[in-house]
Amino acid sequence: MELQLKTNVLKGFYKQMVILGLPIMIQNLVSTSLNMVDTIMISSQGEQALAAVAIANKFLFIMLVIMFGINSGTSIFISQYYGANDHKNIQSVLGMGIILGTGVCAVFFGLAFLTPEMVMAVFIKDAKVIELGSSYLRIVSISYLAMTLTFAFSNASRCVHRTKVPMIGSIISILLNTFINYLLIEGHFGFPSLGVEGAAIATFISRLLEFVILMCFIYLDRTHPLNGKIRELFVFSRELFNKILKTILPVIINEGLWVVGTSVYYIAYGKLGASSMAAMQISMTLTDLCWAIFTGFGGAAAVLIGNVIGRGDDKIAFTYAKMTLKAGVLMAILIGILMIAISPFLNVILDLSEDTLKLAMSCVVVMSIYLPIRNFNYIMFISVLRSGGDTTYCMIVDAITVWVIGVPATFAAVYFLPISIPLLIGVSYFEEVVKAVIVYKRFVTKKWIHVLVTP
Repeated sequence: MELQLKTNVLKGFYKQMVILGLPIMIQNLVSTSLNMVDTIMISSQGEQALAAVAIANKFLFIMLVIMFGINSGTSIFISQYYGANDHKNIQSVLGMGIILGTGVCAVFFGLAFLTPEMVMAVFIKDAKVIELGSSYLRIVSISYLAMTLTFAFSNASRCVHRTKVPMIGSIISILLNTFINYLLIEGHFGFPSLGVEGAAIATFISRLLEFVILMCFIYLDRTHPLNGKIRELFVFSRELFNKILKTILPVIINEGLWVVGTSVYYIAYGKLGASSMAAMQISMTLTDLCWAIFTGFGGAAAVLIGNVIGRGDDKIAFTYAKMTLKAGVLMAILIGILMIAISPFLNVILDLSEDTLKLAMSCVVVMSIYLPIRNFNYIMFISVLRSGGDTTYCMIVDAITVWVIGVPATFAAVYFLPISIPLLIGVSYFEEVVKAVIVYKRFVTKKWIHVLVTP
């Protein structure tokens, strides 16, 4: 009887993972491909242009990670409220996320639009790279608000098991981005050759269209759980706001500290020159495609784990978590092997010097070796511990491992050792090993499971 029950749980879990996870994976792959398209097309403009776009996108990445922190926090409640069949509070939580996200967006837009040169100079001192990156950053920043709202509504749609709509918007967006890139980067069909600025314009237009499509699908579908009056998003009690803020604030701080830490890594990488930055960007773009799969898998698991916790079923939540961790590590091993196998063929799609391509291949090898342990940590933090509301613990562990181990080790290596970019990446990733040991001990205690809503 118990074996049959476990078998049914497994079947139900994997079925839901496919239903929820596949559209998320496709959406993430498409969204990541948008940046990859920029990278491939910009590579024809030279290594300085490629480095400029890489750094400008790193600044955007900082904003998106903070947004991810906000939306990860709200998704804890949205998933549990959906499991408890409380649709009214889903709207309220989404509204809180929009308010917080818009505030963060305003800060990043101001910096990127008004002082892009200052932003670029933080990461690199090459004057040409700063000039190119500033032009790109100023144009792309106009789309930050649309991206913020898209992020919030897409995340909420996933939590209520509506994953196809964000996927459709992303697919249309990447197709449009690729087409406009073709027209504007080198100039085709009579359009001017705008280089980096052309790529920025393409990104701006495609992100704006993605937002419009998402809003149309949600608000023209009366059965969509997020379809309601706009003012309902901003009607909530102070008690609910304080309760949610108490849980999501550690997530926001966690992501903020983490992304600043990883950005500090970029400062260290930048000291090795534009060629090293270009090699790192190429390998990172390839790795990002893998993370599109991992985040889709982890995002679906987070929703399912949050749903069963919201229903008060701790035992099934723990079972789901174990299954997710095992499958995630195996997936990362297989994908890491595939990445190493295809890395020698990077020169087929990229127009770079032989030395830069060799560096990029070495970077891919290092990143592939660390992939299983990094995916284990991602699933543990995003899909498991946070879904159980264990956000303060996650914040403390992440902050300590990045700032006490990762950052000091990386700068010590770049200043005191004759080190190359692949080895430097390996040094910066070592903190992931320490992190994995710490969070696994927390996982087996089951102290991370907290029911935050009333079933």
